[in-house]
Amino acid sequence: MEEQPSGTPDAQPEEQSTDLRSEIDALKTQIHGYEHRIKSMEQRQGQQPMLPQTNLISSSFLSRAFAVFGHNLVASLIIILPLYLLIFIIIIFVGVSLTNF
Repeated sequence: MEEQPSGTPDAQPEEQSTDLRSEIDALKTQIHGYEHRIKSMEQRQGQQPMLPQTNLISSSFLSRAFAVFGHNLVASLIIILPLYLLIFIIIIFVGVSLTNF
C-alpha cells in the first residue's frame, strides 16, 4: 500500500479532483488575464513612435559626448565646405585673371 505523505489530508478522490479542477480554473483565469495584459501592452507599444537608433540617448556619458561631437562636426562641415569651395573658386578666378594682365 502507498503511504500518504505527512501533512496531506486524507481526502476523498472526488474532493481532490474538485480541488484540482478549481485550481486549474483559477490558473486558466490567471493565464487569460496575462494574455490580455500582453496584448494590451503590445498594442500600446505599436502605437508609440520608435526611437531613433542614436547614441544621443545612450545611458553612457562618453557615448553621448562623442555623438554630440560627431553631429557638431558634420554640421560644421556642411556649413563651411561650400564657403571654402566658393572662396577657392574666387581665388582661382582672381589668380588666373591677375596672371593674364
